[in-house]
Amino acid sequence: MNDNDLELRLVNVRLPLIAGMLFLIVGCSQDAPQQVVPIESPDANAASESDAPDGDDLNEQARIPAAAEPLGLLVSAELLQKHLDDSSVRILDVRSQAEFDVGHIPGAVPVDVSVWKSLTLKDGGAGLHDQAAWSKVVGGIGIDGATQVVVYSSSPTSAARIWWILKYVGVESAGILDGGWNAWKAAEGETEISTEIVVLQPVEFDAKFQDNRLSLIGDLKESPSAGDLVVVDARSVAEFEGEGSGRGRIPGAVRLEWKDLLTEEGRYKPKDELKQLFEQYGITPEKTAITHCQTGGRASVNVFAMELAGYSKVKNYYCGWGEWSQDEDAPREQGATKP
Repeated sequence: MNDNDLELRLVNVRLPLIAGMLFLIVGCSQDAPQQVVPIESPDANAASESDAPDGDDLNEQARIPAAAEPLGLLVSAELLQKHLDDSSVRILDVRSQAEFDVGHIPGAVPVDVSVWKSLTLKDGGAGLHDQAAWSKVVGGIGIDGATQVVVYSSSPTSAARIWWILKYVGVESAGILDGGWNAWKAAEGETEISTEIVVLQPVEFDAKFQDNRLSLIGDLKESPSAGDLVVVDARSVAEFEGEGSGRGRIPGAVRLEWKDLLTEEGRYKPKDELKQLFEQYGITPEKTAITHCQTGGRASVNVFAMELAGYSKVKNYYCGWGEWSQDEDAPREQGATKP
């Protein structure tokens, strides 16, 4: 066999092999779905595990606070003590700065009630509608939409004022420490007291005003004595029945002083007792109750007590008698009420 014959035979062998390989490639690409097989380095799994954030990192990245059971409207000292380490609970101390410095509930943040009051009453009550200001104030003390807030003070009216403002600006979960600071101290041995200062990073909070919680002067001018409405005055008898400048009452209002809703120890009375008291004054659940005082604080106690008793149609005429008495067109009554 010469060289030419050998070369020809090799060609004849290669051609069928090449043709067959081409057939397989074309056929597979047309008849079978294409599969992508990932190529992993030997250390790929180890790298993915080491780079994955742990649980704490995930919570930090998502800024999700640790879950806590709902604390409710009225929070006992014993229950709050159990939740001092819950990052979703924010405790607000509404006493003076001097009292706070001497000792406070661990983790508590001081709040100046006079600053909050001034902001609400700014420009004749226009501060109640300043969305940017309240977003900054509330977010500045570490409160966002997921925060549970507990307010306490030595003054029931101060605690109730801050509670009402929080609810009004859209903080869904807010409550008051039953008995306030005095109750916390009385539980000595079961509760803790601290002098440490908590430094909080501001968080994003978008104030969303709950208009169903606020009554304006126009609401009462239009229908102060409507059958489905009851106006509840939280002030003293001297303010309610007195004569002269700055005294008197809204026509048709009933007087239920804020003090009557509390025990001698400064705790809110039991729910059933509160309901009976409200009914004695014609304050029933089917009616809309609008409560007021001079500038919102004492009325906030009444609002809290009504909600505690299960009432849902409750509003705070926050600017109250301070505004009403200065309005020449606002009607008023003076003198003792009829028995």
